[in-house]
Parts: sequence; C-alpha cells; structure tokens
Amino acid sequence: DEDARAFEPLAAAYGMPKDTDAERAAQNAALQKALVGACEVPLEIMACCLQVIESCVFVARHGSVLALSDAGAGVLAKAALMGASLNVVINIGSMDDVERADVYRNQMEDLLAAGGAMADEVYADVVKRLS
Repeated sequence: DEDARAFEPLAAAYGMPKDTDAERAAQNAALQKALVGACEVPLEIMACCLQVIESCVFVARHGSVLALSDAGAGVLAKAALMGASLNVVINIGSMDDVERADVYRNQMEDLLAAGGAMADEVYADVVKRLS
C-alpha cells in the first residue's frame, strides 16, 4: 500500500502539463520530489525482504527439522527483493540529483547482494538436507 501511495505523486508529476518552459520546470520539480519517495519505499521493502531471508537462515539452522521446508520456501522473498530493486533502478534513472541516485543505487545493490546470496545459500542447504 505504501508503495502504491508513493507512486501516486510520481504518476501525477508525469501527467502535468509541459507545454511551456515554466510548466516543464514545474513538472520536473514535482517529478524530482516524487522520485525520492518512489525510491525510498522500495528500499524499505527490500530491507524487509532481507529480514525475512535472515529469519529463514535462522529457522534453517536452528529451527525444527519439520520447518526446514518452510525455511526453504521463505527465501522466495528473494523475488520480492528483486522486484523492489527494479523500482529503484527505474526511478534513479530519472533523478537529476546524481549523488542521491548513487546513494540509492548503492543501498539497493547492497541489499540485493546480501539477500540474494543468503537466499540462494539457504535454499541450496535446505534442498541438500531434505534430499
């Protein structure tokens, strides 16, 4: 829901008139402001996905063997992690503030790398232990 709410100002900015220089400037200002929320929310989603994956690691290593397949299935949060990263990528591509875009890109890449590697490791371990 928060992601949808963050997209609303972005969609509104894209729909603003841009026939004159003043209208284009106003549209760009609105767009730049909206891009911040449109990046920060997916980054928050990515952080939540990482927490889910970390929980799967814990369950796989320390939980009941009866929950092992659940830990393996839980790493499907990697798909949500990847999906949220795409929203960051598309939005930083429109940012005029290159430094802010770089910060968001670095955060996204760090979350993606950590969560992706962890998810792959847990899944492989679960498959091995269940086989």
